[in-house]
Amino acid sequence: MNNKQKKKYLMQYTELKQELTELELRYNELKETMIDPPIQKLSHTPIENSNPNTFKIVNQIVKQEDLEDKKKDVLEKFLKIENIINNIDDSLQRRIMKLRYLDNYKWENICVKINYSWIHTHRLHSIALSKIEIIWYTMVHFFIL
Repeated sequence: MNNKQKKKYLMQYTELKQELTELELRYNELKETMIDPPIQKLSHTPIENSNPNTFKIVNQIVKQEDLEDKKKDVLEKFLKIENIINNIDDSLQRRIMKLRYLDNYKWENICVKINYSWIHTHRLHSIALSKIEIIWYTMVHFFIL
């Protein structure tokens, strides 16, 4: 995995965060619009007992389950990225990576926040990127991800 691929992977975090928020909203909206099945009066024939809303209810339940599955997938990717960054052993490098990839700061703002020059900030970032491959390999190899 080269540095460009690592950066691209880490940059997904912001999009995953947004996607998770949107899925959560859709899930809650769907939950709110669930149709309560009306109380049926029983009769002697099965056709007369069938509820016209049953299909709608089942359909909404399936949609909810699909959204839950998507949320789990997105959350898993989201947490993997956090986990990788949190496992960087140097606190300054970890902070740079969090500011850049988790908080979506621009390089100028990161330099000001950590009080380092542009060049030194990028040097630290480069070192942190090199550590990511080792962290990734270790996590995948030992099934931590």
